[in-house]
Amino acid sequence: MGIGMATVFAFLSLMVFAMNASGYVIRTFFPPPVEPVAASKPAASADVEIAIALAAANQWRQEHGGN
Repeated sequence: MGIGMATVFAFLSLMVFAMNASGYVIRTFFPPPVEPVAASKPAASADVEIAIALAAANQWRQEHGGN
């Protein structure tokens, strides 16, 4: 029983080492691409979009007999 437990422990230890090593290699040689920062919309544009969505929801409620 002790040999089996030692074998499992050794396998799991080797697997943890291999995962850490592969993570290091991937981070070192294949860094994530840098994404350009998109310009944000002005706040007024977001307010207009919210107003449009609310108007559409109210119209839908009136047409479909909602509360």
